[in-house]
Amino acid sequence: MGFGMMAEGAVTTADFGRTPDGATVEVYTLMSAGVEARVITYGARLISVKTPDRTGRTADVVLGYDTLPE
Repeated sequence: MGFGMMAEGAVTTADFGRTPDGATVEVYTLMSAGVEARVITYGARLISVKTPDRTGRTADVVLGYDTLPE
């Protein structure tokens, strides 16, 4: 794949939680070619990257949290 060419992918968004002052935090999920990355709008934090290993087993390779308070 050359520069400027992207594999087909998808982006979704959902609520992730609320900050103590009531601001909504969203999570964006980016998916493409068997890889999934999740980023929250609270400091643009990367909370998850799921990717297959050499045998094809998918695993999360980021030490992120599943909820905002964590």
